[in-house]
Amino acid sequence: MKTVLKRSLILCLCLLLLNAMPFAAAAADKCPHGATSWVYKSAQAATCTEDGNTASWYCSACKRFVKDSGEFNDAAVIPHPAGGHAWGAWSKKDDATHVRKCTNANCNEVQTEAHTWNAGVETKPASCKEAGEKTFTCTTCNATKTEAISKLAHEYVDTTFQPTCTEKGYVQHVCDKCGDRYTSNEVAALGHDWGEWTVTTAGDCSTPTTYARVCSRCSVKETKTDPTTGHKYVTTVVPATCETAGKTTHVCSVCGDSYDTDPVKPLGHHIVKKDAVPATCKSTGLTEGKICDREGCGKVFVEQRETPKTDHKIVTIPPIAATCQNEGRTAGSYCEYCETVFEESTVIPKTGHNYVESIVKLPSCTDDGLVRKTCTYCDDSKTEVVPATGHDFEVVVISAATCDEDGLCKKICKSCGLETDPEVLKAAGHKWSKKWTVEKAATCTDAGLKSHHCTVCDARNDVTVIPAAGHKYTADTTSIRPATTSKNGKVVKVCAVCGKGRIATVVSRIASIKLSASSFVCDGKTKKPTVVVKDADGNKLTKGVDYKLTYSSGRKKPGVYAVKVTFIGNYSGSKKLAFKIVPAAPKAVKAANDAKTGVTKIVCSGVVGAEKYVFYYATAKDGTYKKLGTSDTRVLTTKALKSGTYYFKVRAFASANGKVYGAFSPVCSVKVTPNVVYVPTDGTHYHLAGCHYLEGSRLLTMTVAEAKEMGKSPCSVCFG
Repeated sequence: MKTVLKRSLILCLCLLLLNAMPFAAAAADKCPHGATSWVYKSAQAATCTEDGNTASWYCSACKRFVKDSGEFNDAAVIPHPAGGHAWGAWSKKDDATHVRKCTNANCNEVQTEAHTWNAGVETKPASCKEAGEKTFTCTTCNATKTEAISKLAHEYVDTTFQPTCTEKGYVQHVCDKCGDRYTSNEVAALGHDWGEWTVTTAGDCSTPTTYARVCSRCSVKETKTDPTTGHKYVTTVVPATCETAGKTTHVCSVCGDSYDTDPVKPLGHHIVKKDAVPATCKSTGLTEGKICDREGCGKVFVEQRETPKTDHKIVTIPPIAATCQNEGRTAGSYCEYCETVFEESTVIPKTGHNYVESIVKLPSCTDDGLVRKTCTYCDDSKTEVVPATGHDFEVVVISAATCDEDGLCKKICKSCGLETDPEVLKAAGHKWSKKWTVEKAATCTDAGLKSHHCTVCDARNDVTVIPAAGHKYTADTTSIRPATTSKNGKVVKVCAVCGKGRIATVVSRIASIKLSASSFVCDGKTKKPTVVVKDADGNKLTKGVDYKLTYSSGRKKPGVYAVKVTFIGNYSGSKKLAFKIVPAAPKAVKAANDAKTGVTKIVCSGVVGAEKYVFYYATAKDGTYKKLGTSDTRVLTTKALKSGTYYFKVRAFASANGKVYGAFSPVCSVKVTPNVVYVPTDGTHYHLAGCHYLEGSRLLTMTVAEAKEMGKSPCSVCFG
């Protein structure tokens, strides 16, 4: 009853509103407030940003101009220019800002902004001795400012001079830019580093032995002589074996004189039996054998032979059938000796009772029933209760419920016809759709409306504004004029939906393309310098988006290689940048002079990727180094050096991918002595110093060549 009254009242109100609508529409163009809220505004000209007006009344409540009659007077509004301010050109105001003025009449608006400086241009380079200058230009008004560039730090190249036996070592630092130099890390002279004494003339038990030792750094030589020592016998016991005799041997370690003592007869073989090994079905056997068991002999007198495997002895397992109460087994077989299973015997589970049901009493909605179960295998039986089924009610609707009004229903049992008292069906409530219903679609610039509708009665809920979608720019509606290294580019985007939204962006030209490093030291690993690309505004370009890189192959060995930068996207063009991989400096170099042959040998440590080694020499450590020779190996020998002290350094070279040189090694030195020999005035041979044939003779000193010219031949003792 209450629901019917509510509906009647709502219908009456709707009719009253419909009758009143024409009058409301008629009054829509007239101010409803009257002169109490009117204000008289005198004529005022429009400015660049605000509307003007003619002399007229203005309603402060409606926010509109009105006539004396109360009608709205929108014609009194004088709109301001659509473009706003008409700004003039920017001009410098001071060192920090620039200004511009509006050129429209009756507008004195002034706009001030900070300078926007570009990346700057180096107008005076800095050096180690003097500061430089960098000039920046405002990208808006072309004003300029100058900033000092700090003096550069010295770039010293360090050269280490190693100490020798007689001279100190130090590190010399020379600026590669201005030549400024100083020394540090002085190290005292090392002193001679004598090697082991070596025999130069081997003596025997009656002849003295001469020795020499050489400084490993400067090759200075020192000699000494030992007196005769007599025989020095070394005793060796030779044990007897089964078939050979034994003895004790005494050998002089100096002259080789020898003799034997303590003879021992052969021991004879000690023969033992090796038992036979019976064969089985798993493994072969062995026959009986005989062998000598003395250590070091092992001679076989009767060889053991292999005997074949025996057959399996198979045992059969009979099958056992399973019953209701006992498990069974399947048939199987296995070997009695090795237990190998040929057929596996598995357990068969109990069969369990196989009950057949017979109904004693059927169950009803309220009473239990009975059933008897009998096993078909063993006649076991049991009686079980079958629970009452309970009522099977069906719901019958008397009056259906709606979204907001209750209904009525009752329940009737399908089996016995029992009926229940009527029950209330609660109002279901609105079932709001999970999906939105769009009342008004949004556009790029205008908002729309959407809501959830009831799936039963189509009521609305959650009325929500759909924001304007905004313009959508796609690749198909974008035109690109790529930027290059000399010209700016331009990207123009047009909305793919409405075709009205338009964005034009200037792409600054490519200003710099640099490698992270232009030189690498070879270490056997692939080198891959990074590339930094910047535009004219100092912004970094992105690899993979703005450009891609292509590297030369084989960037492990020394040589000259290239990186190709290919521009993509908003940029076009390409450029190749070169870098090189150089051999490392040899870590060490040693030199030695053989006074006997006059040969000087220089050896350096190895370098990864080197094809050749270039050797240089000088007569002073800080002197001018000249090329001595090139070697495919780390060793160079020469006879071209005259008497004196020489300094050497080495660097590696490669040319497979362009000629490249590595850095220099540390410096080493050697003293080259003349190839001097001694000739007795009454002799026919030439000798080395220390030869015992020179004792008590008057000697002539000369070179080997001079001795040969005189018809002298080398001494067989000191020259071997």
